[in-house]
Amino acid sequence: MLFADVSLSGGQDTLSLRHRIRNDTGPEHARVEHRFDNVFHDPHARLNDFLRVQQEALLALCRRTADNRSLLSREIIVDLLMRLFADVGPGPTQGQAGQPLHPVAIDYIVLGSRLGTEVIRRRLVKADPDIAMPSYFLAPPVGPVWQRHCAGLDSMAARSPEADRIVADATEAFKIFDRAAAAHVS
Repeated sequence: MLFADVSLSGGQDTLSLRHRIRNDTGPEHARVEHRFDNVFHDPHARLNDFLRVQQEALLALCRRTADNRSLLSREIIVDLLMRLFADVGPGPTQGQAGQPLHPVAIDYIVLGSRLGTEVIRRRLVKADPDIAMPSYFLAPPVGPVWQRHCAGLDSMAARSPEADRIVADATEAFKIFDRAAAAHVS
């Protein structure tokens, strides 16, 4: 319920940083999801395209990480990339260049995408119960790590220079996925 995440101060509603990221990155998130609409109309023909996008974007996020030791999702990213290499082969050797992204923004995107991937997996099984599920979709759940990440976001100020950077970097991370999708999915 949104009201539990809103505090009143000075007559103005202030969302938690977690909800600010979700709200402020909504258009970019929707654009990425829209790019995958065609994939799920014909998963047998287009599922590898989806997996290539995930691989390219995750590799790009890795290249945009200043210090991966501060990522809650570090081991998850490694596991996902190993699964993607097994599913679709080696990834691109060059990626999208840019400044390092805040680790909290990367965690938000990676962990959130795992929750979305579970929804996609269920859609695939519903559409075709006999589908050969790529190992990317069989990665362990990230619930406890996501909860830890959310607790960290909820303890941070929603309005500060760091919060502004996290929101901007999460927006850029969605754009990384969008550019990868534009290259692989039509």
